[in-house]
Amino acid sequence: MTRESVAEPLAGVPDELLERLGVGADLLAPTRHLLDAVAADPAAGARTAELAAGFRSRIGHFFGQETLLSETDLAGFGGVEGAVPLAALIVAGPAVEAFWGGLGYPDDIIADTLSDLGRQVRKTVAVTGRFGLGQASWLEMIWRGGFAQLGRLQFEITRSDLGRGEEGAGDLVLSTH
Repeated sequence: MTRESVAEPLAGVPDELLERLGVGADLLAPTRHLLDAVAADPAAGARTAELAAGFRSRIGHFFGQETLLSETDLAGFGGVEGAVPLAALIVAGPAVEAFWGGLGYPDDIIADTLSDLGRQVRKTVAVTGRFGLGQASWLEMIWRGGFAQLGRLQFEITRSDLGRGEEGAGDLVLSTH
């Protein structure tokens, strides 16, 4: 993958997408700065492209997959915790929107669900005092598509620990957060 092909998706992220992902005016400047910094670094840009492709490939696969994120990814880039996963989640966001839209989810439910990205960044800022993403693995789960926010409640498709069959998989249930 060439540097240009990695940098383009990061530089071309529209403000409307960032808004749908919960990146409001308070986070817009640091998010844009982060995307530019990741795009300018060949290794960070390549890892972002790799993670974004991995996130896209897992949409609709809710169970039995280990995280794509390494300790290096979570540690940060340029002093920003979770910088590369954050950039990759943003780049993969439209694919998640398309998946849910194809299932008939209303646009407002999709936006409410994916706006958890902005909430998690704000949470990281509140806890650490620095811009970043401390809960990338939580968002990775949401990006798979087995999770939705309806009003103030969040619902996750999961397997029950009760009544596990011989294969070890319980019935599908909705876990409420």
